[in-house]
Parts: sequence; C-alpha cells; structure tokens
Amino acid sequence: PEHFGAMIFYSPGPVAEPIRALIASRSPDIDPTVLIPSSLDELEGRIEDYIGVGFSKLVLVPMHSPEDWGVELEPIAQRVLSLQT
Repeated sequence: PEHFGAMIFYSPGPVAEPIRALIASRSPDIDPTVLIPSSLDELEGRIEDYIGVGFSKLVLVPMHSPEDWGVELEPIAQRVLSLQT
C-alpha cells in the first residue's frame, strides 16, 4: 500500500507573533492559528484529520526548542500513540 506523510508543526500555547507574521506575509488569506495546533486537543484533532484522509506517516515538529524532550514528548505520546494505524 502507498504511504502518504506530512509534517505537523505545533505550538505548546499561542503561536508566537513572529511566526504568525511570517505566515501572514506569505499567505494573507490563511489564519495561522488554523495551521498550527496550539494545544494537545488541537494537535490530536489535526492528527485525526490527516489520518481520516489517508495519511499514514506524520512527523510532529515543535515551534519551540524544548528544554527537556522527555517532558515535551510524554504527554503527546500518551494522547496520540493510540492513533497509530
């Protein structure tokens, strides 16, 4: 079977203004808060959306530099690993 993948950029809170400005400068008709999930609920929903249309490989990319990757990834893993197909 074919595999389709995507990168999902996410933010642990509101999207930083420099990122919002960059997105707005390149795509003024797109709301940056729609593109970048900013909570675990939004991230889980975005992953479900991609899976729902046939994506099978997803790479999650934080829009910040985590101080501790274990602390960063543990709550995400608890929420989304069950979505693996």
